[in-house]
Amino acid sequence: MHRRLRIAAPFAAMTLAAGLALGGTAVATAGVQGQHARPAGMAGAGRTASRSAVPWSLVGPGWALVTYTTATLYAARPEAGATTLYLVDPAGGKYVLYQWPHVPADAGVELLAWSGDGTRALLEVAASPASSVEQLDQLTLAAGTLTRLRLPASAIPISYTRPDGLAVLAYRSLVSPPEVQLARYSLSGGLEKVLFTSKTTRYGGFAGIVQSSPYNPDGTAMALTATPGGGATAGHTVLVSNAGVVIRRFTAAGSCVAVRWWTASQLLTENCAGQRLFVTPVSGASPVPLTPVPLTLAAGSPYRFPQDAWQLAGHVYVQLTGPACGTGSLAVIRGGRLADVPVRTGDRGATIVAASTSRLLIVAEGCMRSSGLLWFNPADSAQVQVLGQNQGLGVLGLVPYYQVNGG
Repeated sequence: MHRRLRIAAPFAAMTLAAGLALGGTAVATAGVQGQHARPAGMAGAGRTASRSAVPWSLVGPGWALVTYTTATLYAARPEAGATTLYLVDPAGGKYVLYQWPHVPADAGVELLAWSGDGTRALLEVAASPASSVEQLDQLTLAAGTLTRLRLPASAIPISYTRPDGLAVLAYRSLVSPPEVQLARYSLSGGLEKVLFTSKTTRYGGFAGIVQSSPYNPDGTAMALTATPGGGATAGHTVLVSNAGVVIRRFTAAGSCVAVRWWTASQLLTENCAGQRLFVTPVSGASPVPLTPVPLTLAAGSPYRFPQDAWQLAGHVYVQLTGPACGTGSLAVIRGGRLADVPVRTGDRGATIVAASTSRLLIVAEGCMRSSGLLWFNPADSAQVQVLGQNQGLGVLGLVPYYQVNGG
């Protein structure tokens, strides 16, 4: 992403370079449109409810945590504002879980992860309204209580461990010798295990560490991509156990970058040229192409890169992103080609961030402007607005409930 929209999810691969701190948060407005049947117990389309109204027993795939802000960043005089953490349900309703009344848009509240047991969120929060210094907090969602987590200053938090979130996955950069390490820390900040080490040049590191979980569903292994020479060089995807053992190195060109877990035994990967998505079995079998090549779109369409894919109602929908910010779009694979799927987002790009059984959750991403959030049904093009654009940045960050989506 070119703006500080942080989609910390199994559908968004973040690049972790040596010395580069994780950034981004997402915020959205409270405007909602559309009339849909309300599933029993849910707030339903267009409605906002309190934390006490959350039907916790129903929370699962198709739900998402979202941060939404009225703070500005790209204005002539950036201003602090309120940032709200919402829980969004599959019907288009939302629940206010917590609010920071006066924080900056840049480094104010960064949503990092959602624990696998569904009870906690990991956030980096500004130490004060005028400060860019962040502290690591854990929010107990049902109670709305914040607890300070104290990782070493050298550890950059990535996500919770799986399956339940009983520890924190982080990375750290070492200068002498130049290395980057992936490590597991306890919730009290103690180093439990260095899981993987990669020798690097000055700009080397990891790419393709999937934010809202690099782990497989049962938490026994994680997939990541090491880029020893930096992001401009070809990487290689590795499978590492939670005990710190390299299970497999994937050397095929179709497995250069790990995007996310496709199923419990398959990875969604990207080829070295960044022009095609593959399904890579963790067994070591050859990657299987998912998207067509060459990328075939409507005549005159600008080139767009496939970044993620979702299966929905027997179809494969592909997230495409162009060279500029706010240029995300959707396509569906039909007859071996990619066909555009129009989404009404005005002059904003469409970025898939999650899926329910019948709809795609989409961020209407503005380039250095406010972003909104909506549910989209590609079968009939029906849309339910969850969060609209506002005078600030709108949607800053999003973490969906963990799910694999490869059938």
